[in-house]
Amino acid sequence: NNANEDVKKECFLHIASRDDECSILYHRDLPFLMDTSTEMSEFSLALDIANEIVQGVKYRHNQQVLEDVLNHLKTISSVAIKGSDGELNKTLLGQVITFFNVLA
Repeated sequence: NNANEDVKKECFLHIASRDDECSILYHRDLPFLMDTSTEMSEFSLALDIANEIVQGVKYRHNQQVLEDVLNHLKTISSVAIKGSDGELNKTLLGQVITFFNVLA
């Protein structure tokens, strides 16, 4: 069953990540991909997709999607601050801060 989950995750990452050349072959529902990435704890990917959302024209005036981006940033920030074993995840928090700097 873990092997099946790994295959599903690999397929998802194949479509969701812009680092994968084949991602351009798919219609990418960015809000869905951001939600799913966050649920899967793929926070770097979720931040990449959030960046794609705010920089693109399609969602620029969609208040609900922009609020979702903000909520995911809050979630990811909280996870970074809690870290693992109570230790701050500096790398992840740095990615969130960098994201905010890009927006500014």
